[in-house]
Amino acid sequence: MKNLAAALRALAARGQYGQTRVPRNFHMSEGDYCTYYWSNAKWDHSFEQYNAMARLLARYKRFVHFVEEVLPEWRTVDHVSYMDNSRDAVQVSRDGRERRVQVTAPHGDVCF
Repeated sequence: MKNLAAALRALAARGQYGQTRVPRNFHMSEGDYCTYYWSNAKWDHSFEQYNAMARLLARYKRFVHFVEEVLPEWRTVDHVSYMDNSRDAVQVSRDGRERRVQVTAPHGDVCF
């Protein structure tokens, strides 16, 4: 297993816990050798290789978070309140994209 990124993509392509099949949704933690699907993989691997893959995945997740959340510089421009007591924040990125983020989940008597 010389290319850790290719091995990580192959593991993520098999899916895990019903998630979509992309590496950022795959869970591995360094030192946890008994991860879902890892023991069933058909590759020669060692504990050091597993830890290297877990570190690579953590680095990739930090990169994805930076690209999707930090780099666009999201700023809150409005709040929308709903009848079920939930509340959304309307956010706009520096290039004009808009998204809604739920700030308060539905709760109270109206939810029944």
